[in-house]
Amino acid sequence: MFPDAQQQVCLYYVNANVHAKITLQATETALEATADPSNKEEEDYSKEHLKKA
Repeated sequence: MFPDAQQQVCLYYVNANVHAKITLQATETALEATADPSNKEEEDYSKEHLKKA
């Protein structure tokens, strides 16, 4: 019974690490997209949206 429990814990940590890496990559990608000066359309839309609010 112990090896199964150990395997389950190991898989839990593997899944947690994969989830963390995916989240980090998505966050970095989002930050790069907002920092990229070539995304002028998105920036203009954001400014217009903020003015309306």
